[in-house]
Amino acid sequence: KGFTQIELDEIKRTSDPKLIEILNDVRDGTLSAVGRLNQGYGDAETVHLKPFNTLVDKYNAQKFQYISWASRKYEAIIKFSNPSDFKEKDYVSPVTLELKVWARVMVTKNLECWLVNGDLWTVKELHSEYVLIHSDRFNQDYWIEIAEWKRIEYQGMSERVVWTFSQIPLKLAWAMTIHKSQGLTLDNVCVTYVKWMSKELLYVGLSRCTNYEKLFIHQTK
Repeated sequence: KGFTQIELDEIKRTSDPKLIEILNDVRDGTLSAVGRLNQGYGDAETVHLKPFNTLVDKYNAQKFQYISWASRKYEAIIKFSNPSDFKEKDYVSPVTLELKVWARVMVTKNLECWLVNGDLWTVKELHSEYVLIHSDRFNQDYWIEIAEWKRIEYQGMSERVVWTFSQIPLKLAWAMTIHKSQGLTLDNVCVTYVKWMSKELLYVGLSRCTNYEKLFIHQTK
């Protein structure tokens, strides 16, 4: 009671008139507007946005397999008092993180430096306790080390550490879920579109891209 509904209708991420027209049509529920986008998968630099994790994991595994370099595995250290307290959905980075040089990765934790959750990088070197990653966008290398996540519960003034999870804060990122892409700005995107997707989910995926010429749609069942 007393709330006012406010609709945000100004697109800030792009000034491309073709893309703005399509985004507005999708936001209004005209999903057939995707037919005016480039059809296909894009190129080697395209970031693929997909509606669920199974599609993301499958695509990343395929791209990973194509790299001929030897892989290196990093095993997470998980500590908890009760096994039921730590569930699979709590995994931020993979429990077993397998990487190769030239793999595309995403940083999975906000760190104290200028790296932020969602940045896309390329693996440059692999070592036992750290990984050297490179950003083409910033032309910058960065040594990324094992990080720790904690879940804390509070009871009055006291706190209890439910679990800790230590791992290299990276994951493969040729593809990611549309949900994970929220907040990102990308200039080369392929969105996987299934017919039952809501207009809101489709809009989020399409609106990550700034460039009509580099936005692709891949329709599947």
